[in-house]
Amino acid sequence: MVRAGQHIESRSTGERVRFLRTAADTDGALLEFESWWPPGDRAGAHVHPNMEERWEVLAGRARFRIGDVEHEAGPGEAVVARAGVAHRAFNPGPELAHLRMSMRPALDWEDFMVALFALDPRDGAGLRELLRHHAHLVRPS
Repeated sequence: MVRAGQHIESRSTGERVRFLRTAADTDGALLEFESWWPPGDRAGAHVHPNMEERWEVLAGRARFRIGDVEHEAGPGEAVVARAGVAHRAFNPGPELAHLRMSMRPALDWEDFMVALFALDPRDGAGLRELLRHHAHLVRPS
């Protein structure tokens, strides 16, 4: 079980996360965390069928493609991808980007993140199995 204050780091992308409020803290209504993104890509385009994702940039820059619209955001700006809308997000700059992110409802996204971040970057079969098992949360688009 993930706890508020817990940190994890992706073996694949170097992204770091600190959980602020978990599903257990909010009766499943919200998962909120801070994330630090190294420059470059972090995830391909995907869809959350039943979950809204929100990003607020705290430092650095982040770029988003939500549906057919591209956004670039800096400190103090927020972007939202509604449930069912294809999106991708990444750090376009040379510096670390720091964001506050939220998922509504939380579902079991935090458990998915822990499993995803622990995967060996060379384990394509493990990633495919994780995505198959969590298709209710995320699907490639």
